[in-house]
Amino acid sequence: NWFMSRQNDPRDYDYSQTDDQAAVAGTNTDGCGKPPDIINCIYAYSDDLGLMGCDHSIFRMTGDPRRGSLDVISTSIGMACGRPICKDSSGAIYFMSSRGPVYRMSPGGWPELISQAIDNILEDIDFARTIVRMAWDDREGGCYLTLTPLSVNKATSHFYWDQKTGGWFRDYFRKTGHNPRCVYLYDGDLPADRRLLIGCNDGYVRYFEDRAAANLPV
Repeated sequence: NWFMSRQNDPRDYDYSQTDDQAAVAGTNTDGCGKPPDIINCIYAYSDDLGLMGCDHSIFRMTGDPRRGSLDVISTSIGMACGRPICKDSSGAIYFMSSRGPVYRMSPGGWPELISQAIDNILEDIDFARTIVRMAWDDREGGCYLTLTPLSVNKATSHFYWDQKTGGWFRDYFRKTGHNPRCVYLYDGDLPADRRLLIGCNDGYVRYFEDRAAANLPV
């Protein structure tokens, strides 16, 4: 099942109300209902469109959650648990599937596999012990896929996909405390404020410095 609070009030989950902004769940809608699969993530694409990434399927929610529709996109491809999805400046969506590979798609299109070069690595990810996050970076022109172990002292690797070349690149952090637990593209007014922010294991928020000298792990 899925649950949504009253619009603009995250503390109001009173489902007895019936106005357009009232809290709503999959069990009390007039249109959307519940998907027949385990929900791993929900992504708000726009004010009128949302995606439900399930364990082995994907659904598109269109319109008001109370009276809209829930339409199937795929019954064979699901999404990983957490926030394994991002959107580029053209509106295309990128997500890590529940089996590991990464796909690209438009909201109404069919998922297109883009991670063939590293599928043998991604298919071995233990999702029960890994924090999966994705973020699009306009400055770099590609998306970051971060895979942080729940064990904070365990070394790991992350990946970056370059839109121009279609290539995948592996990223390492020398210190396990720098591994991301969340990522967010901050769109500030100043050029220096438009950066991908990384919430790290050690509690600090960091960003990549373009002008810093390369410091690769040995």
